[in-house]
Amino acid sequence: MSLTLGLIGTFATLAIYSVIFSQVANKFGAHTNYESVLKICWYQSAYTQFLSIMIGLIEIVLIIVAKGLGFYEASSTLGLTIFNYFFKIVNLGTFIWFLWVSLSLMARQIEKGRLATFGIGILASLIPVVFIGILVGLVMLATSR
Repeated sequence: MSLTLGLIGTFATLAIYSVIFSQVANKFGAHTNYESVLKICWYQSAYTQFLSIMIGLIEIVLIIVAKGLGFYEASSTLGLTIFNYFFKIVNLGTFIWFLWVSLSLMARQIEKGRLATFGIGILASLIPVVFIGILVGLVMLATSR
């Protein structure tokens, strides 16, 4: 049940974002529609989740191997800290790679450069934030006396 609701919520969020993104991109001279942007967003989401699961499984296997070989009991705190930071650096590198792939896919879809696509994505992400901020401000004004 929660998986179904999560998928429905993800699809709704991606649908709203793709409509906003396509409108902003069209204002900047791109010729796209929200269906094609939604398709790219859905592929990006699935690609990111799949690769995140694979990296997590690799981390779990490496931790099990390290425990099996006795690295945890025999190593110092410094060794475990280095092991931990190694995984954080791998995760950061993977995030940067995901961002690059996402920008490349979206730039190809809207026929703009990566930097223009990044700017359009930032603007499209700020629109819901400003809208929610205005709504919160109105609620705060309405409830204050």
